[in-house]
Amino acid sequence: LTPARLYFAEDMVPGCTGFSEGLTALDLSGNLLWCHSFSGISRPIASPNGDALVHDFGLLYDYNPDGSLDWFFDFGFPAGTLIGPSAAPDGTIYIFHSNTNLWSLTATGQKRWEADGVAGDNFPEVPAVSPDGNVIVFGTYFSFGVNGKLVAVNATDGSVLWTLPIAGPSAGIAGPVSFSNDGKTV
Repeated sequence: LTPARLYFAEDMVPGCTGFSEGLTALDLSGNLLWCHSFSGISRPIASPNGDALVHDFGLLYDYNPDGSLDWFFDFGFPAGTLIGPSAAPDGTIYIFHSNTNLWSLTATGQKRWEADGVAGDNFPEVPAVSPDGNVIVFGTYFSFGVNGKLVAVNATDGSVLWTLPIAGPSAGIAGPVSFSNDGKTV
């Protein structure tokens, strides 16, 4: 597998953006393919079809590999904080809105479901999708005196499959979780 392009968020893209931040695509020789201005841009991910997914102030954008906008999804008022996104092997997208609500969108940007309050009273980390696309697992940080936890949800409807409290004083996750390639270890 040899990738054709690299997507990343950048603090300063000279001559490319009207803001100090932007989404940039480079080929593997370091040549600029395209870029777009954003203010408050997130970490982009490459979706299974090669598109770039990135969010900015309550909007999730999907850019085609050539840099053209394929679609965007507006989470509405209040814009809230977006955490993620993550994409399943079939292109289904998972993203947190307003810290506690996990949303699922189709690969074409249509809402599938919303699981309100699934993160509880803690701030979640970017959700991880199992290799088969059936389970989403995320952790939460220690916050406001409440220890974090690991949570698994059903990718079909957002229902909670299991919750594992993280024990200890001021305990919580320190980063996103991940799956092994076979999906048997989180």
